[in-house]
Amino acid sequence: MNKIYFFLTIFFFLKVSYGQNTIPNTTIEMTYRQINDSLRKVILSSPAHHHLLDVYLCKAKAENNYKEQFKVYTKIMVAQNHGSLTHQYADSLFLLTEKLPESYYVDALQSKAFCYYVEKDYQNSLEFELKALQLINPQQKPYIYHSGMYNIGQVYFYLHDFEKAHFYYKQAREYFERSQKYNHIQGYFNALYREAFSLYYLEKYTESKELLLTGQNKMYLLREKDVRLKSAYFSYVTALNKYQKKQYAESIELLNNALPYIFENDDFANKAIIYYYLGMNYWQQNNKQTAVTFFKKTDDAFMKHQYSNPEIADAYSKLISFYKEQKLPEEELLYINKLLNVSQHLQNEYRFLKEALHVNMEIGQLKTEKAHLENQINFHKKTLIIVVILSITFAGIFLIFLATQIYLKKRYRRKNLFLNEQHRKEKALEYHYASELTQTPPIINYTYLPQYSDTSGKKKKIISKTNNTVTTMLLEHLEVFEKEQLFLEKNISLDFLAKKWKTNRNYLSNCINTYKEKRFNDYINTLRINFLLKNLEHNPKWRCLKTDVVADMLGFTNVRSFSDAFTKVTGRTLSCYLQEMKVMADAQSFY
Repeated sequence: MNKIYFFLTIFFFLKVSYGQNTIPNTTIEMTYRQINDSLRKVILSSPAHHHLLDVYLCKAKAENNYKEQFKVYTKIMVAQNHGSLTHQYADSLFLLTEKLPESYYVDALQSKAFCYYVEKDYQNSLEFELKALQLINPQQKPYIYHSGMYNIGQVYFYLHDFEKAHFYYKQAREYFERSQKYNHIQGYFNALYREAFSLYYLEKYTESKELLLTGQNKMYLLREKDVRLKSAYFSYVTALNKYQKKQYAESIELLNNALPYIFENDDFANKAIIYYYLGMNYWQQNNKQTAVTFFKKTDDAFMKHQYSNPEIADAYSKLISFYKEQKLPEEELLYINKLLNVSQHLQNEYRFLKEALHVNMEIGQLKTEKAHLENQINFHKKTLIIVVILSITFAGIFLIFLATQIYLKKRYRRKNLFLNEQHRKEKALEYHYASELTQTPPIINYTYLPQYSDTSGKKKKIISKTNNTVTTMLLEHLEVFEKEQLFLEKNISLDFLAKKWKTNRNYLSNCINTYKEKRFNDYINTLRINFLLKNLEHNPKWRCLKTDVVADMLGFTNVRSFSDAFTKVTGRTLSCYLQEMKVMADAQSFY
């Protein structure tokens, strides 16, 4: 019956869209339950969803049903994308509370707090949450009261007041821990994870670790589908604690284990933080090349989602420092500009938090360094242009001089040949006159005839030999490249590596063709696919990931290129390969 009403609603929605602006009476005759069932079956931002909300509101107003009006205003408020409209509907809730029981006023306060929270106006959000909490009776409505405590903890966490955040998270956790209801169990794990996170930022690393271990031992209370995700977030915070304890290798392993599930959960904020801490772990191990790869991924998160925070913005400072050491001013300038952009973003996002805006380098200092680099780069460019112009000029002068010398030599040769010929003729004529006078046959001397040398010798073929030093250097770079798994970086190219290793792209290409026996693209794809095969064999978690997630993690730009590369390397598709693994595993378990 619910399906019939749902499709009937859609039919009338289409009719209204093309024919009239009023709500048909037939849809208003639907019950509130039927309307809510239909709302759950359509996308929040779809026209059908908005139409159903209009039906809901018209019905509630026609019947003077203030409770249902309150509910539908709350739903409309959540569905709005525009901040001012969200506040207008939230204010309408306060007007309705004059005709409703006191508990609805609490809901109105929390709705207003939600509006400010979405706008990241945490101070006002906190004010309304605290007002609501004061009106909730913890004995009569303990679940709602402690859910409010958790919400207040969230606001304090984003305000970076971790002491107060920890207090409210702890109160919520201790309440949820006492019940076996599943919504309480989920509340317990959420509050525990956040409490441990707050302890981390309070530098109470041992307490944070012990709390996470307590929660890990209670994972059996969760349903199977929730265990993997909760464990991933626990591993994530544990890894941060290990980083502070300078246990870098263990921290890296935990972060890598957590990343696929947080990646799959589309949690771009925590994904960016994980990339930052992976970079910091490698940086502390003095493996700066790998660290830079992960710092760049935090920049990818900002470019894609406009997300950063005062902590992970430090990644840009590390990138600037790295390229300064490498004496690559253009790259250094690039990340100075990016840091200035992120700093402006943080000033807007964290305007309440003054100490969070000093992103390791003052804005004024950054701008000064930027101007210095721009002048330096422009000077180098001008110098290069002058050098090129002078080189071309000198080359032109040299070519003109060379052409002139060749012309003069040819002219000199022709003149010599002409003079020799004239001299020969004069001598012959002298012999002729002498013979006539003496009447003795003249003896003609032919030894003075011009001599021509054959200059057409065979050109020797110069066989170029590869510089052993360059080859050794490139092979060492390739070894580090494979060992540090830098082939997982996106958009890697032959030109990029040649520039980074300060060599000629042809030398690098020939080196890979000779010693790796593959073309560059085949070499990169083979490394990536072999990395995947190793993880599929030794880490069962990889077998649960979606194809697009795997392709992205391996550095492919799209699923098609990943699939083609996998088939080329293994001779079969990924699905066939996974099926074969499953069959082999089943066979081994059978025997």
